[in-house]
Amino acid sequence: MTVVVRPGLTGQGLGGRLLREVLRWVAQAAPGWPMHLWVLAGNTAARRCYVRHGGALVEQATKRMPDGSALIACRSPWREPARLLTPPPSVP
Repeated sequence: MTVVVRPGLTGQGLGGRLLREVLRWVAQAAPGWPMHLWVLAGNTAARRCYVRHGGALVEQATKRMPDGSALIACRSPWREPARLLTPPPSVP
Protein backbone atom coordinates (compact mmCIF):
# COMPACT_ATOMS: atom_id res chain seq x y z
CA MET A 1 0.00 0.00 0.00
CA THR A 2 1.26 3.48 -0.81
CA VAL A 3 0.01 6.52 1.08
CA VAL A 4 0.86 9.90 -0.45
CA VAL A 5 -0.25 13.48 0.15
CA ARG A 6 -0.05 15.45 -3.09
CA PRO A 7 2.45 18.34 -3.08
CA GLY A 8 0.65 21.59 -2.39
CA LEU A 9 -1.75 19.91 0.02
CA THR A 10 0.79 19.22 2.74
CA GLY A 11 0.66 20.93 6.13
CA GLN A 12 -3.13 20.56 6.44
CA GLY A 13 -3.21 17.43 8.62
CA LEU A 14 -4.02 15.11 5.72
CA GLY A 15 -1.00 12.87 6.38
CA GLY A 16 -2.05 12.34 9.99
CA ARG A 17 -5.61 11.56 8.94
CA LEU A 18 -4.38 9.08 6.32
CA LEU A 19 -2.04 7.47 8.84
CA ARG A 20 -4.86 7.09 11.40
CA GLU A 21 -7.01 5.41 8.73
CA VAL A 22 -4.16 2.99 7.94
CA LEU A 23 -3.71 2.29 11.66
CA ARG A 24 -7.47 1.70 12.00
CA TRP A 25 -7.46 -0.68 9.04
CA VAL A 26 -4.49 -2.65 10.42
CA ALA A 27 -6.09 -2.82 13.88
CA GLN A 28 -9.27 -4.27 12.35
CA ALA A 29 -7.68 -6.53 9.72
CA ALA A 30 -4.92 -7.93 11.94
CA PRO A 31 -5.76 -7.26 15.62
CA GLY A 32 -2.73 -7.44 17.87
CA TRP A 33 -0.24 -7.39 15.00
CA PRO A 34 2.39 -4.66 14.67
CA MET A 35 2.85 -2.62 11.52
CA HIS A 36 5.62 -0.61 9.94
CA LEU A 37 5.92 1.91 7.13
CA TRP A 38 8.81 2.78 4.86
CA VAL A 39 9.30 6.43 3.93
CA LEU A 40 11.94 7.98 1.70
CA ALA A 41 14.66 9.55 3.84
CA GLY A 42 14.29 12.83 1.95
CA ASN A 43 10.59 13.09 2.81
CA THR A 44 11.17 14.94 6.07
CA ALA A 45 7.55 16.11 6.37
CA ALA A 46 6.26 12.51 6.34
CA ARG A 47 8.98 11.41 8.76
CA ARG A 48 7.96 14.18 11.20
CA CYS A 49 4.30 13.15 10.83
CA TYR A 50 5.13 9.53 11.69
CA VAL A 51 7.10 10.60 14.76
CA ARG A 52 4.19 12.79 15.93
CA HIS A 53 2.00 9.70 15.66
CA GLY A 54 4.24 7.37 17.64
CA GLY A 55 6.58 6.04 14.94
CA ALA A 56 10.36 6.07 15.38
CA LEU A 57 13.20 5.62 12.93
CA VAL A 58 14.59 2.12 13.55
CA GLU A 59 16.29 1.28 10.27
CA GLN A 60 17.53 2.77 7.01
CA ALA A 61 17.99 0.79 3.83
CA THR A 62 18.56 1.34 0.14
CA LYS A 63 15.36 0.58 -1.78
CA ARG A 64 15.00 0.04 -5.52
CA MET A 65 12.37 2.27 -7.08
CA PRO A 66 10.16 1.17 -10.02
CA ASP A 67 12.32 3.22 -12.41
CA GLY A 68 15.44 1.31 -11.32
CA SER A 69 16.92 4.08 -9.20
CA ALA A 70 18.00 3.43 -5.62
CA LEU A 71 16.96 5.70 -2.74
CA ILE A 72 17.45 5.61 1.02
CA ALA A 73 14.28 4.77 2.94
CA CYS A 74 13.56 4.78 6.69
CA ARG A 75 11.38 2.27 8.54
CA SER A 76 9.03 3.35 11.33
CA PRO A 77 7.22 0.67 13.35
CA TRP A 78 4.11 0.73 15.50
CA ARG A 79 3.99 -2.26 17.89
CA GLU A 80 0.35 -1.77 18.82
CA PRO A 81 -1.46 0.28 16.15
CA ALA A 82 -4.82 0.07 17.95
CA ARG A 83 -3.42 1.89 21.00
CA LEU A 84 -2.80 4.98 18.90
CA LEU A 85 -6.49 5.16 18.03
CA THR A 86 -7.54 5.43 21.68
CA PRO A 87 -7.35 8.98 23.03
CA PRO A 88 -5.22 9.32 26.18
CA PRO A 89 -7.15 9.74 29.42
CA SER A 90 -7.75 13.36 30.41
CA VAL A 91 -5.95 14.67 33.45
CA PRO A 92 -8.19 16.44 35.95
